[in-house]
Amino acid sequence: MRLRKIGAAALIALTAVTLCGCGSFSRWLDSLWNDSDSSYEDYNDSNGSGSNSNSKPDIYPYDSSENSTDNHPYDSSENSTDNYPYDSSDSSTNYYPDSNSNNTINDNDALEIVNNTVVGCRKDASQVVIPDGVTAIDNNAFYGCYNLTSITIPDGVKTIGDSAFESCSRLSSVKLSEGVISISNSAFRYCKSLKSITIPNSVTVIGNYAFQHCESLESVTIPAGVTSIGNMAFQFCESLESIALPDSVDSIGEYAFSACTGIKSITLPNRVTLISKGTFGECENLTSINLGNSVTKIGDAAFFGCKNLKNITIPDSVTSIGWEAFFKCTSLTNITIPDSVMSIDHSAFHECQSITSIMYRGKTYTYNEWLKLYG
Repeated sequence: MRLRKIGAAALIALTAVTLCGCGSFSRWLDSLWNDSDSSYEDYNDSNGSGSNSNSKPDIYPYDSSENSTDNHPYDSSENSTDNYPYDSSDSSTNYYPDSNSNNTINDNDALEIVNNTVVGCRKDASQVVIPDGVTAIDNNAFYGCYNLTSITIPDGVKTIGDSAFESCSRLSSVKLSEGVISISNSAFRYCKSLKSITIPNSVTVIGNYAFQHCESLESVTIPAGVTSIGNMAFQFCESLESIALPDSVDSIGEYAFSACTGIKSITLPNRVTLISKGTFGECENLTSINLGNSVTKIGDAAFFGCKNLKNITIPDSVTSIGWEAFFKCTSLTNITIPDSVMSIDHSAFHECQSITSIMYRGKTYTYNEWLKLYG
């Protein structure tokens, strides 16, 4: 028995020496460590912190059956908060970890204020009134304050930082102050309970993702001073039924209103010269749109999947129509393309089976004839 134990020990030692000698011992240990990590990753995936197979797929001028988002400006299925100052899944109250006081906050007790700038908020606060004297709200200041239902911002506030209220999923009421110049990137992204918002007259820019995934947003008033609406600014605002764009707007970003399935009609200001990639893609209930008289380019997938769009007048100002611009607009019946159009990309009217005729440069084509020529 003693000899067998000595022999087993010797065999283990010999194996370890052999592995070390060929440079494999450390790799063997690493493999054991990595194997143990895989169960942790699997656990995370099963509990929702990994990729979400049920998340709404990204869109548009791509194969809808393809899960890859390599060609998209962001991965909408990614829930990472690596760029933020704390983990949004953390149940701590961040600046005030032990606070259990009244959740209706009307003083500085709820806020971390530095140099007249709100830099953070107690996580259990539900109603916050920012005090007079504050001039700015910092990036991520209220990020992930899931209990926050309303906030009042005084007129002295001029700057609202990136992601300032992102993922405040219960926030339903916001009073923005006059004097704010821009709605920054992702400022109200994923505020899923926000139903309406009036943007002050002082605002000139609505940033990228500013109201993306505000799925309860029913109405928004855009003032006459706004000149630019960023990429995906209102993407996935499914409850938004109408939006009036003032004449001051001259730039609308990619996917700005994509998947706004409640919108029924749109009139573009005459200053707009470009309908960007996917701007109105998957606006399934859009029935009519006025393109104005200054648009020169209809971008790729601009109206992809607008299945209830019945007619559209393409103005003489247009010179090019992008790839899949009207792909799967299955209710379109007749199209007239002005002679000013010099470029029509592949599949511009693909899978628009209801089209009976397309008129272009003095000739009328049947739908099948058009597909043979232009795809």
